[in-house]
Amino acid sequence: DFFGKSFSSLEDFRSKATEVDGRFGRAERELAAQAVLVPPGGDETRLEAFVEEGGYMVTTGQQPGLLGGPLYNIYKALTAARLAGVLEERLGKPVIPLFWVASEDHDWDEANHTEIIGADNKLHRIELEKSCSEANPAIHRIQVGPAAQYQIDKFIQLLPENDFSPGYIKLILGSLRPDKTLADGFHLLLQELLGRFGIFFTDAAHPKVKAHSSQMLLEELGRSEELEAILRRTSERLSSAGYAQQVPVLEGGVNLFLEGSAGRERLYREGDGFRLHTSGVHVTL
Repeated sequence: DFFGKSFSSLEDFRSKATEVDGRFGRAERELAAQAVLVPPGGDETRLEAFVEEGGYMVTTGQQPGLLGGPLYNIYKALTAARLAGVLEERLGKPVIPLFWVASEDHDWDEANHTEIIGADNKLHRIELEKSCSEANPAIHRIQVGPAAQYQIDKFIQLLPENDFSPGYIKLILGSLRPDKTLADGFHLLLQELLGRFGIFFTDAAHPKVKAHSSQMLLEELGRSEELEAILRRTSERLSSAGYAQQVPVLEGGVNLFLEGSAGRERLYREGDGFRLHTSGVHVTL
């Protein structure tokens, strides 16, 4: 009732492909390709084929996390690559696996740490302190900073020594230099690890993503009251079906944030415009 289609049905994938073809022509695919980052060792001709032959993308992603974040980030990326390979064979068109890095997320407390089972067979937490004083900056704006070196050294000391250690240590040190942001490091690490599997990348802060999504964001503002009502009805249906509400529907809340001097702030409808959640500043279009 809530999803409509099944991931286990090839016919549902064919139906989705037809729907995508109705909305995305060559021009739209060209715009999408402009926002894609080709990792080291990636095959750029795959992107060209995606545009020229009317291909598709299997998209997954996650906000940046220290040292690549939770292990499920790797699983998600490899699953997307495997699914893309199967669909390309069945649909007869290029299908590209794409990992979306949500670097505009501002939950530093979720992104700034990782846990590892060390060579001593104990669980250890590695955590970075915030290197800036801004309240809620997007993660792609927070530099690793020189104070992180102690935590990086601690992580490396916990790794077991084997034939693969030197290469991974070099990769870790390169991705977490003081002048890099956590998002930079996340990209460098995952692209190096996953590029060989044909996985491409994009980023919420990519200038092309910003430019090409502006109209959609303006539509979200214009329809925010209508969309809130849809979310509320769907949430009520889920509750009636016995499912717990995982994300509350905020009264007057818009599914957009504005980044300013107070960091990222959610917009709320107010009078002839919108109010920023933290600073209380009133803004209009």
